[in-house]
Amino acid sequence: MRYRIRIGTHSFLFERGPDGRLLLEGRPPDAEVLPLGGGRYGVRLEGEVYTFVWETRQGQPGVLWRGRWYPVELKDERALLLERLGGPAGHAKGASRVLAPMPGLVLRVLVREGEPVRRGQPLLVLEAMKMENEIRAPAEGVVQRVHVQERQPVEKNALLVELG
Repeated sequence: MRYRIRIGTHSFLFERGPDGRLLLEGRPPDAEVLPLGGGRYGVRLEGEVYTFVWETRQGQPGVLWRGRWYPVELKDERALLLERLGGPAGHAKGASRVLAPMPGLVLRVLVREGEPVRRGQPLLVLEAMKMENEIRAPAEGVVQRVHVQERQPVEKNALLVELG
């Protein structure tokens, strides 16, 4: 499994090697995390030790290092794939239109017209590259129209669902 962690403007790719060891940018890192207590950590990286505080601000995780706060974002392999193929499903500007993030096959439609939905609720399941991807509501609303049906192939950016 591959992961990308972004700390501020810096991005790092982590993955498990064939032997199960953690790889950083394709090679075993000379690194160690040292919990110091109270949300403080030390990281020994390539012979140097960096001390930081893990801190969440307004729901966004981040690190406080040298008096400055940096947001931290972690993406797994699925999120990286969605990003590479054009980003997660979202809504078009000015409308609550849920679009296909990639070409695929609609496996299941999980909502009906007139049904209220909450932000993050699964709307449908889209199969792409042999992976099942839940397409979720970008905001709270009511399903105005479902534009697809099960077993229907769709292209990237196809209109899937309209919310009101």
